[in-house]
Amino acid sequence: MSESPIFVHSLFRAGSTYLFSRLRRSDALFCYYESMHELVAWASEDVTRLELETRTEKMQQMRHPVLEADYFDELKQVWPAWKGRLTPETVYSKYFAETPAEAGEAFFTALCAASPKQPVFSECRTAGRIGALKQGMGGHHAYLWRSPRDQWWSYQIDPYFDAASRVIAHADPLPAPLATLLHSMEWPRAPESTFSEARDYYDLRPASAVDSYTWFYGLWLFTLDHALENADLLINIDSLSSVPDHQGAVVHTLVDWGASDIDLSDAASPAAHYSDEELEVLSAAEVRVHDCFAQS
Repeated sequence: MSESPIFVHSLFRAGSTYLFSRLRRSDALFCYYESMHELVAWASEDVTRLELETRTEKMQQMRHPVLEADYFDELKQVWPAWKGRLTPETVYSKYFAETPAEAGEAFFTALCAASPKQPVFSECRTAGRIGALKQGMGGHHAYLWRSPRDQWWSYQIDPYFDAASRVIAHADPLPAPLATLLHSMEWPRAPESTFSEARDYYDLRPASAVDSYTWFYGLWLFTLDHALENADLLINIDSLSSVPDHQGAVVHTLVDWGASDIDLSDAASPAAHYSDEELEVLSAAEVRVHDCFAQS
């Protein structure tokens, strides 16, 4: 079996915690959860800070599956191998990094070296840098995606997701299609600052539903296109829940990569129901994004 690292990239609320929980059950794998996280960067000098986001009530609020160990358990196990390896700027400022060094290669290399088994990275903040990480790290790269309308609706469970999506607009470089879309939108922009300050700024100035979905859909479309070009496997959580052939193909590929004994038979992806008026608004936002992307 290959000992190459396995990366599962996605945006937020695509089913990544579910897939992580199933991969974590394999005796052949050592699974890191959201290692590219602003909290992990903050904990880079003090690992005890990782305890802040693993409270049971927080996990229940997010409707995440129950885990046998907390999300950051593997990161804590290999501390201090990654001490000082991840800077806050790498997480969001380099969301669309074009070189392995800027994408976090040194950080992931340290985690691979410290892993007692084949490493797996379940990441929600690397969807824009798949190509750069693949170039620097090699390994196997899957992209997990979902119906954009249902995924955006799932974002509404917590204001963090919308605010974090707006922080991505501060990335340097910001790809041309997204820069064109951002230029067309009139909404307040946080001054250059830390992630926490920018997130708080956006929390206090929530976007309208139309603007929120428009920007989200732009990110969704760009990262899916990036994945089509760079990922080795695309996993659609909606199809994983309802199409046996897709589920079988995904499991077969994961086995080939070294992820044995993976059971995805209980995959489930809830779908929302929209009124005709809501569908009209969502469709108009999507057309707007398509037009901006075509212009760029």
